[in-house]
Amino acid sequence: MTKRKNPQIGDLFDDWMETEGIFEAVTNRVSKEVLAWQMQQPMNEQNTNQVEMARRRET
Repeated sequence: MTKRKNPQIGDLFDDWMETEGIFEAVTNRVSKEVLAWQMQQPMNEQNTNQVEMARRRET
């Protein structure tokens, strides 16, 4: 019995996502998640919520 080589070994994850046609959607989703996480950090440190943070920023 011979082992089959995995055709995906060596490919970059980005290349795979492009091949699957999901690169742009995944990239956009991850960017939004990172932005939300970055906005959440000061709120956690200051024990505030979104409404209070918006009031402080006058938005």
